[in-house]
Amino acid sequence: MRDGQDGHGVSTIRLGAVGRVGFLVTTVLLAAATAGWRLAVALGCCWAMSLLVHPSGFLVLRRLTLWSLLTLVALPPLLLLTPRDIPLPLGFAVSADGCRVAMTMLARSLMIVVAAAGFASTVSVHDLTGVLEVVGLRGLGFSLGVAVHALPSARQTWVTSARALRLRGGFRHQWGRDVVLLTMTVVGNALRHADEVVEAAQARGFSADRRGRTMPEDWRTDAVWLSGMVVMACVLLFA
Repeated sequence: MRDGQDGHGVSTIRLGAVGRVGFLVTTVLLAAATAGWRLAVALGCCWAMSLLVHPSGFLVLRRLTLWSLLTLVALPPLLLLTPRDIPLPLGFAVSADGCRVAMTMLARSLMIVVAAAGFASTVSVHDLTGVLEVVGLRGLGFSLGVAVHALPSARQTWVTSARALRLRGGFRHQWGRDVVLLTMTVVGNALRHADEVVEAAQARGFSADRRGRTMPEDWRTDAVWLSGMVVMACVLLFA
């Protein structure tokens, strides 16, 4: 996919593959290493950058499955931590410490999910392969690129197959068997998709043993933006 263009809009900042990989890595590090107000600032900065770099990443927030998973992540600290000092209607109560833990987990998850979704929608297998080969990870870039770009296909297979099973009466009497069947279908289609990508690459002369690539032409522009990201990360982590 061309820089500055994603599947659902035009990016304001035209980063190359180097810059997009750096942004994803910086986002993951900030999500893991910050907490409290620093995490809130990091979330705002990373989302603002995502709007400029790959706005299509925010489309993942429209999925009910994501919010269902985030709810399952947030509920345990809310219900299990004590003391339960925040009263709720109907006689329920939750822990203030649990609220803080749940909010932290949600913020970290949202940072990483949006960045990863935007990365997957804008960086091609070819670009990711080139970036990692430059730093000496020959072959790993192609494998990682295939894995990343198999995720949207796997999700679509899951949605389509689950709907088909439900229309045929699935998930009612033999719920466990249907889940296993659905999982096998998704895994099988993901492996088939990966095989097709590998065969297409081999047909174009790809080989993991070939000579490494040179840096992309736009790496200097990416380096400027990466420097800004590093400065922002250092301020949030050490200020």
